[in-house]
Amino acid sequence: MKRTLSLLLVLVTMLALLTSCGASKDAVAPTDRDYLYNSAAGEGYYAEVSKPMYDAAMTEAVFDTAYPTETPKIERKQIKNVLLRLQTKEYDSFMESLSASVSHFGGYISMQRESGNSYNEISNRYCSMEVKIPAENLNDFLNGVSDVCNVTYRHESITDVTEPYIDIESRIEVLKAEESSLLSMLESSQKHLDDGKMNYSEIIDTMMYIKDKLLSVQSDLASYEAQLKSLASRVAYSTVTLEINEVERFVAVEKKLGLWDEIGEKLSDNLYYIGEGFRNFFVWLVTSLPYILIWAVVIALIFLVLRKVLKYIDKKDSVLKQSKNEKKDGEDGNKTE
Repeated sequence: MKRTLSLLLVLVTMLALLTSCGASKDAVAPTDRDYLYNSAAGEGYYAEVSKPMYDAAMTEAVFDTAYPTETPKIERKQIKNVLLRLQTKEYDSFMESLSASVSHFGGYISMQRESGNSYNEISNRYCSMEVKIPAENLNDFLNGVSDVCNVTYRHESITDVTEPYIDIESRIEVLKAEESSLLSMLESSQKHLDDGKMNYSEIIDTMMYIKDKLLSVQSDLASYEAQLKSLASRVAYSTVTLEINEVERFVAVEKKLGLWDEIGEKLSDNLYYIGEGFRNFFVWLVTSLPYILIWAVVIALIFLVLRKVLKYIDKKDSVLKQSKNEKKDGEDGNKTE
C-alpha cells in the first residue's frame, strides 16, 4: 500500500507540472492575430503581429522583470564581542555609573563576579563583568565607559554569520512547507477513513507513517528555529566583557615616547613604587606590633629560661669537677705517705 500511495503521489505531482507547463506555453505562444489597444482612440482591435516583433517585446519584458538593474542588498548578520580592561580610582561611583549606563542603552548584565585583587602589593577590589548591549548602541556605550576610566586594553572581534543565518532560514521554510504538506495528507487520509472508501488497516498504516514523518519534520523544525533564535539574539545584542581594577595610580597605556619622556615616566614610576614600598612596610610594622610584642615576650622568656638552665649546668659541672680534683688530691697524698 505504501508503494501504491507513493506512486500515486508521484503521478499527481507530474500531472500538475505538465499542466502548469502547458498553460505557460499557451500563455506565451505567439499568434497570427493579436489584440492591440489604442490608448488614443480608447478602443482595441486585432492586428497582425510579426514573430520577430513579438520576440523582441517578450525579450524586453523578460529583461525588465527577471533581471533588475540594481542588486538587492543583503543585511549582514554580525556577532560583535568586545573585551575591555579598565582602571578606576573611584570604584563605588564607577560601578554605579556603569550600571546606569547599561540600563540607559537598553542592555543588561549577564554575569558579574567581584573579589579582592593584589595590585602593586595594595589590596584593592576587582570585578569581572559580562554585559549585553544592543548592537546599534555598542559604540556609544564603549565611548561612555572610556570617558570615565582608564582603558588599558581593548579588543574587538566580529563574526559574520550571514550565510549560516540564511541557510537556517531556508531550511525552516522547506520544513514548514513539508509540514504543511504532511498535515494536508493526514487530513485527506482522515477523510478517506471517515468515508470508508479505502481499506481500514491500510489507511491506518498510511496515517501512522505520515504521523511519524510529521513528528520527525517538526522535531527538525524546532531545532532549526532554536538555532535561528540563538543567532538572532547574539546578532541583536553584542557581548562586552569588562575587567575592572580599583587602583590608586593609573598605569599609562603603552605608547611610543621620546627618550626623555620615557626616562621621566619610568623614573616617576620607580619613585612611586619605592614610596609605596616604604609606606607598605610602615603599615605592616604598625599593624603587626601586637604580634611583634607577643613574640618578643616569648623570645625573652625562652632566653631567660635557657640562661638559667645553662648557669645550672655550668654550676653542676664545676661542682663535679671540684669533687673530682679533691678526690684525686687525696689519692695522691696517700701514695706519698
